[in-house]
Parts: sequence; C-alpha cells; structure tokens
Amino acid sequence: MPATQTGKILVTGANGYIGLWVVDALLKQNYSVRSAVRSASKAAELQTLFGSYGTKHETAIVEDITSVGPVFTGDLGVQCTANRSPFSQELSTKASKA
Repeated sequence: MPATQTGKILVTGANGYIGLWVVDALLKQNYSVRSAVRSASKAAELQTLFGSYGTKHETAIVEDITSVGPVFTGDLGVQCTANRSPFSQELSTKASKA
C-alpha cells in the first residue's frame, strides 16, 4: 500500500474494476481517499458504495483531463489505476455482438 501515512490518497480510475478494489482496500486500512472520476453520475455511484466511510472518502470530477489541477490540492499520495484495457474492449465488443 502507499508509503504515505498522512493526507489523502488520490485514486484515478476509481470507478473501474481495479480502482474500486483499490479504494475499498485503502478505506478498510483507514486511509483517506479522493476518488477521481469523469462524471457526476460516476461520483454518485462511488458515494453510494463508500458513503459509510463519511469524510474518509471524497470524489473529484475530472471532465477534462487537461485541467486536473484542483484534483491534486492538499497533501496527496497518488495511486493510478486508470487505463484502457484491451481485455475490457474485447469483452464489450463480444457483448455488443451477442
């Protein structure tokens, strides 16, 4: 897990499969987490999932990847889980053909 013991951990791609597990693991280990997502609807989903952690979990909406400045405010460690997996693309292509 992160080397930091203070501040928040920023998790990019927090609403993805790996990101959800990372956020969950960090919160269970009593870290404070800022989840970066691309839309308000995805932020709302995360708030529903992790709302029981109260102020230990917050979301940051990054609609435009070129303007991420406000997401990085404060004392942060960063855990990047955002990626475009060829595996997930293959699954969605197969599902749309079914």
